Amino acid sequence: MLEMTRNRFLKNSYRSNFRGKVTVEDAQKHQQYIDDIKKDAEFYYVDHIESSIIPHSMLHKIIQKLKTKQNDSLTLPEKAYLLRNNLNALHDLVEGKISFNQYKKESANDRIVYKKRLEEEQIHLEKLKELERIEEQKRQEKLAQERKAREQAEREKRKKLEDGKALLLQTKITDNDLDTFENKLLSLCQEYFLDLSKSELLITRRSKDILKKYKEKQSLTNFEEAYINEYLIRSLSEFLPNFQKKIINKVELARVEEERVRQEKLRQESIEKQKPLESDPVYIAKQKEKALLKKYDINEYLSGTLPTELSEILSKLDRETRLSQDEAVWLNTIGKEFFSTKVRHKFHRLEADYYLQEYAKDTENIWNAINASSQLRKCQGSLEAEELLEKISINGIKNKKLLSAYFTTLGGVRRDLRKVKVAIDNASKAHNLTPDDYRPCTLLGAIYMETYQYTLGHEWYEKASERGATNQSINADLKSIISKMDKVKRNEMIEHLLKLDPYTYSWLKSLKTAVVNNPKSKKNKVEQSVKALRKVSPPQNKKNVQNKQSKNSE
Repeated sequence: MLEMTRNRFLKNSYRSNFRGKVTVEDAQKHQQYIDDIKKDAEFYYVDHIESSIIPHSMLHKIIQKLKTKQNDSLTLPEKAYLLRNNLNALHDLVEGKISFNQYKKESANDRIVYKKRLEEEQIHLEKLKELERIEEQKRQEKLAQERKAREQAEREKRKKLEDGKALLLQTKITDNDLDTFENKLLSLCQEYFLDLSKSELLITRRSKDILKKYKEKQSLTNFEEAYINEYLIRSLSEFLPNFQKKIINKVELARVEEERVRQEKLRQESIEKQKPLESDPVYIAKQKEKALLKKYDINEYLSGTLPTELSEILSKLDRETRLSQDEAVWLNTIGKEFFSTKVRHKFHRLEADYYLQEYAKDTENIWNAINASSQLRKCQGSLEAEELLEKISINGIKNKKLLSAYFTTLGGVRRDLRKVKVAIDNASKAHNLTPDDYRPCTLLGAIYMETYQYTLGHEWYEKASERGATNQSINADLKSIISKMDKVKRNEMIEHLLKLDPYTYSWLKSLKTAVVNNPKSKKNKVEQSVKALRKVSPPQNKKNVQNKQSKNSE
């Protein structure tokens, strides 16, 4: 192997410094160089490794450093190479852990390990080849089986065709068999093949004469019998394809009917198995739970075993029963993953109905109407909320806080209904009534952002922040607004806000990146990014979840 390597190196690596013929001196120098490399490899007991006699290889460089007493100059990759190739004794020699005499003894172990590794690799390669051979054999066998199946199918198809022809052509016309002629030939042709009123074959003079003879029970001549047989063959052969189609359709109908019977049998068996369970309370409860989960678009396998709180909450919602404060808090915190769109809509609808009932009992308590409107906004009832608020007479009300809450809520409702001008007017009135309240400011900020007046929106959000609005609530507003925008306006808004305040709006960069990297992404993908950002935001205070005592709402 060493000789082969040396010859390969002479063939591939040696190049003369002179054009034309190689001189004897050059050849001798090169051969001496190769011999020196080989001697060095033998001296350090690594000549069994092919790379040891390849100039400028990793192992050759290491040997040269050892030869020149440059052990300390070995790099980490070079040391790692020794360990990786099981040259442990050589590594210890380099590190100064053993003497050269000790190295000579231990290098024998390295040779054994190296030889063993080569043998293992050879065995592994042979196993891989064997597996490949087996796989190829299986593949060929599979192809042979498929080919055999195709050939068998073709043979069966041809046989069916021949059998069909034979079946059609086996009708024999005899002298005294009028029924055979009339019932088999004419009826067969009429039903499957020929229109007797249009057929050129059947209106021939000879055919009429033969038919007349049959009707009169007269004997046919040999020629007439031969004519009838020939006519039958030509008629049936001409229309054989249509006949075959009819047979195939009949078979297919039979197959469909058989499958229907089988499915019906399976269904009946399933019903029989289900009957004992229908009276089981646990099973009944489980089915009701599944029905509720499906009704409210909750994945029943979302978190494995469903919490007990969820079942009670869904049952209450289905019974049109208002949730307790603890249940509402759980739904907004621990059970957030189950707070689907339908659950959210139902929850806020029940809250709205509660406050509507309370307001009906005491129309003087306008807070109940305001709270009802706030809940209606969250369940797509903004139009109903507007009608409710517009009916309220605010003349004579001196409570500025109440009036501010009224105009803030009405402005939010009209914002939902895209009545921008009156929404701004309502929010401005609320702000003038309670200049230190952040809620009207937040509403104005949202309206201006939605109408692409980003600078004004930013200014009003700053005012809201100065008056106590949390960054979390403001960012939630912005995320909601961004998720509803198209791609162009979304990028425009993000760019504008980043220019206005790069620090405050730094979190928008992630949304911008998502849009730029996926220019063809749909709206729902952006909404997913928004939802992901919401998870990063700190949780809300439990006392604000149900908003029972909320007097001002956007």
